[in-house]
Amino acid sequence: MAVYTYLFDETESPSMPTMDVTLIEPGSGASLGPIRALVDTGADGTLAPDHLLEQIGAVAIGRGRLRWLWDESRHVQIYLVRLEIGPHVLRSAHVAGVPRGTEFILGRNVLNHLVFTIDGPAGVIELST
Repeated sequence: MAVYTYLFDETESPSMPTMDVTLIEPGSGASLGPIRALVDTGADGTLAPDHLLEQIGAVAIGRGRLRWLWDESRHVQIYLVRLEIGPHVLRSAHVAGVPRGTEFILGRNVLNHLVFTIDGPAGVIELST
């Protein structure tokens, strides 16, 4: 079994668990990456900045509603993309497009397909194959 190790982003306080992701448009194969993505086990879904989705020509498959802290919500476009994380390929991941400047966030809809360990004291995530 291989293990891929990702270091926490130490430029943030507190440091953040991150993984490298490649974002792929499933029809054309256009890709972008690696992109640093925040690992958020408390997020239901995965979020990607709109401009990254536009760069690969991702096509929206519908609309959704995101609810943020304090019950603030907004409408977003939902995209079907392929994600590569280490050796793992998720061929049909739903990703919500969010405004420029927002972090790429890996939520549970993606994380539930992976086996990984977050080692906070060591500042690493270990992704198993």
